[in-house]
Amino acid sequence: MSVFSAVDFIRQHREAAQQAFRELLRRPLTTILTLLAIALALALPGMLLAILGNVQQTTKPWEDNRQINVFMKLDVTEDNLAELANEWRDDGEIKSVKMISQKQALEQFKQNSGMADALELLEVNPLPAVLIVTPNDNISDPENIKLLGKRLAANPAVDQIQLDQESLQRLQSFLNFLNTSILLLAFLFGLMVTLIIINSLRFEIIRRQNEIKVVKLVGGSNEYIQRPFLYTALLLGLMGAILAVIIIHFVFLFLAPYLESLLSLYGNTNSPLHLNPETTMTILLAALLLSLASTWVAVRFNLRQIEPQ
Repeated sequence: MSVFSAVDFIRQHREAAQQAFRELLRRPLTTILTLLAIALALALPGMLLAILGNVQQTTKPWEDNRQINVFMKLDVTEDNLAELANEWRDDGEIKSVKMISQKQALEQFKQNSGMADALELLEVNPLPAVLIVTPNDNISDPENIKLLGKRLAANPAVDQIQLDQESLQRLQSFLNFLNTSILLLAFLFGLMVTLIIINSLRFEIIRRQNEIKVVKLVGGSNEYIQRPFLYTALLLGLMGAILAVIIIHFVFLFLAPYLESLLSLYGNTNSPLHLNPETTMTILLAALLLSLASTWVAVRFNLRQIEPQ
């Protein structure tokens, strides 16, 4: 491509973009309503994706929690507990063993429960001793951890075990369900955005059909005719996506204090209500791709029907 043809190519696209922008400004009410419809359709799945992404980021540190809590029977003495802990430390599948005696368990419960005076009245310590077992680094698969837990539970001194990963697996399954649901919702709302832009382009093509016929009569190419509609769709998609990001930001600002007060009741101060750059870029990129797809469909099926007599 020569320098002159490149300059001419840039000029043509600049003029098409300016023409598309002027056409949108010429009908402000229609443009505003269309942008609001696009923004709301992008904002809902965008909000859900942002919240899900932040929740997944918050739960990432839990993924390394592979501990097995082994609760001992009440008749196990401290000597037996220490002997069993040393035996398990020599196990090839175990990285470390932390021992919590019955006395230590009772003291911790007194401090955390605020029921120290009531617990002093008990003649017998009702809390069992606990061995907190951490598997080796090469044992990360949940099934292998379960097998190790079953082997530890087979010891006669063990009452029951609790796997920290069981709760994590339940949480992960729920997050996977949410992720699939949000992606399906995003697809449906993306289809809605596509239909909104197609409908807008269709009315624009119908409104300008006499002008299109004249351009075709004087030899205007299809690319020349289609270019303004392409920029109309891109402007609608881009401005709608920016408006969606602004809506999400203000909704999060409004809801954040209420969510933080709720989470503080559970000892959590990390609010999942913030829009990260990845979600913002996803919304913008999705809007641009939907605009291109809408242009292809609208122009292909509507311009074909307009021919000079």
